[in-house]
Amino acid sequence: MALDVARGMNYLHHYSPPIIHRDLKSSNLLVDKNWTVKVADFGLSRLKRETYLTTKTGKGTPQWMAPEVLRNEPSDEKSDVYSYGVILWELVTQKIPWENLNSMQGHWCSRFHEPKVGDSQ
Repeated sequence: MALDVARGMNYLHHYSPPIIHRDLKSSNLLVDKNWTVKVADFGLSRLKRETYLTTKTGKGTPQWMAPEVLRNEPSDEKSDVYSYGVILWELVTQKIPWENLNSMQGHWCSRFHEPKVGDSQ
């Protein structure tokens, strides 16, 4: 399953111009009867025509968003890679990072704290 997501993101990031998903999370992954995973929900996706993207919309899901996106700093494909890492975290731990925190606390932690496997929140 993880490999399917990686292949999908690799395809998007190597498209011309590259497509940045910007909202990659487990609930945006579709699984068919053969356990093949497809990336879905491209509502926040953008074509990368320049070196970096910036956002001021405040949209997305903080628990899966890269710290640079939450800080409204320039971002690129690496931000999707961060989100993919959160999905891998979910697969390994069967938990969502920051799940014990309310949305404001989770937003703050994911902006400025780097979780480690085994951290208790």
